[in-house]
Amino acid sequence: MPAFTKGLVKQLAMDQKRIKGLGVENVLVSSLQPLGCLPALIAQNSNQKCIPFFNSTAQFHNLLLKHAVNKLNTDTNHNSAGRFIILDIYESFKSELNKNHFKGKLKVKNPLKPCCVGLDGHSCGDVARKE
Repeated sequence: MPAFTKGLVKQLAMDQKRIKGLGVENVLVSSLQPLGCLPALIAQNSNQKCIPFFNSTAQFHNLLLKHAVNKLNTDTNHNSAGRFIILDIYESFKSELNKNHFKGKLKVKNPLKPCCVGLDGHSCGDVARKE
């Protein structure tokens, strides 16, 4: 997985640089969300806890992305306007999934519980088959 992630982030950095070269002032790229908390994955844990391996993978990707974006900002001509920016959705998701966040605010018993359930019991995107 690390080799794939390194290659992916390298490609993302090249794509960001290419977009900037087209004249876009600010280039925004989002980090990965906590992948181990996705409904399809946590269903195997009865929606009780996130899967650490997948969250670690997302964190590794996000760390490499941060380094790549910092390098792009350093290497870019400082006379030009604009920057490369990361939208950190990992921390946004984690703060919202924190059960303490909801205490006294909402009646959410389990913030990991999916908002909808598909036909297979896991994916909201499932549709009924027509016979």
